[in-house]
Amino acid sequence: MFGPQPRVQNSSGPLNVAVLFMAIYRLLERNASFGPEVVKAMTAAYEGVLRSLRLADRNDPVTVIIAKKIVDVAKTGLRDADAIKDAVLRELE
Repeated sequence: MFGPQPRVQNSSGPLNVAVLFMAIYRLLERNASFGPEVVKAMTAAYEGVLRSLRLADRNDPVTVIIAKKIVDVAKTGLRDADAIKDAVLRELE
């Protein structure tokens, strides 16, 4: 019906993009005010936080909490993926 999902490569091998970014994209759809470069930074930050916390299951409810925190941090004006990631990790301590 929709065809194969695009895949990206990480250190563990190929990942399905739809699964990898599911929680963050659901929130980004509701917060359409972010431009493409900010979305890219937020997505990288999301992946970085999940990697830092060793969260492999992208369906884990914690991933939604992380995605919400990334959106909240980006709303403050941070635009750098590492800065967003670090801010979210500090909030989760």
